[in-house]
Amino acid sequence: MILLVITAIHEFQKDIRKMLRQSGVTSYSYYPVTGHKDDDAQSNSDNWFAGGPLESDSVMFQVFTNPENGDTMMQLARTFNDQQETINHIHIIKLAVTDVV
Repeated sequence: MILLVITAIHEFQKDIRKMLRQSGVTSYSYYPVTGHKDDDAQSNSDNWFAGGPLESDSVMFQVFTNPENGDTMMQLARTFNDQQETINHIHIIKLAVTDVV
């Protein structure tokens, strides 16, 4: 068994759900989250619109599944990300689960 932790901007939520179905995943949890990024690379004096840290409406999925479904999901996400014209991507962490109670 593996655990997938998937994060993306809220706008990708329907795409992720579709990919999970295509991967054979039938059960998962998801949560609304606020993405946060401090942009210290550009000083506030250089950016007239700077108002502090950048935040975005995001979503996080938690999926327990078999390795084959996880591999399929990873490949679908890679293909999706390769087709994006924006800097936003789907991010997935895959962890091996050795013991479940």
